[in-house]
Amino acid sequence: MARRLSVLVTRPSPGGERTAATIRKDGHEPYLLPLTEIVGRPAKLAGTDDYDAIILTSGNGVRYLTEEQKARLAHLRVWTVGEATAETARKHGFQHAEAIGGDAEKMAETLITERPAKLLYLAGRVRRDNLEKRLADAGISADVVETYDTQPRRPSREELQDLLVRQFDVVWLTSAFSAGLFRDLSAETGLARSATRLCFSKRIADAAGGSIRLAERADESAALTLLRQIAEE
Repeated sequence: MARRLSVLVTRPSPGGERTAATIRKDGHEPYLLPLTEIVGRPAKLAGTDDYDAIILTSGNGVRYLTEEQKARLAHLRVWTVGEATAETARKHGFQHAEAIGGDAEKMAETLITERPAKLLYLAGRVRRDNLEKRLADAGISADVVETYDTQPRRPSREELQDLLVRQFDVVWLTSAFSAGLFRDLSAETGLARSATRLCFSKRIADAAGGSIRLAERADESAALTLLRQIAEE
């Protein structure tokens, strides 16, 4: 019989709340402790008529655009990493959004096959540049506009006091940045020290330390499948 797992979710808002709701619906007990926060950056957009499409690796890429900017870009196709990002884009007025890969590598492979002339990449300041490099090496032009930033968030004393008394089975880690922050916090405070680190990728696992379980793919569906496996063990 499957165990009811206690899961520490480190994602920032609004993704953290959505993840917690999904975990709760699956029969487990999530606790939110955002270790990062997302803030918008003023985005300067040139003319939009030259672009074949927008590419997104996160829904935050469109979330912090102004309404005027969204209106200017809404006619373009949007290619995303993951269906959740495509759904976020549609909610912000981009009705031609389509998921074309579960991670940046698969997106790059698809784009290299499709060979669009020019792309607009709405990205975060904190990111890997592997997608940009793959496209550039293939001769595909992509203008990068940074629309948001990911900043570390130090939990309050009250938050930590409430969580330190709990025994966590799993820590849900979706980025290498937050995994590194959690590793340091756990070493300092003992928070969830013995919990399994459920990681979306090897890069995240390398940053996390401790007992690692790696999802088959870098998406929430694969992570939930792994969570169910852990619950059955």
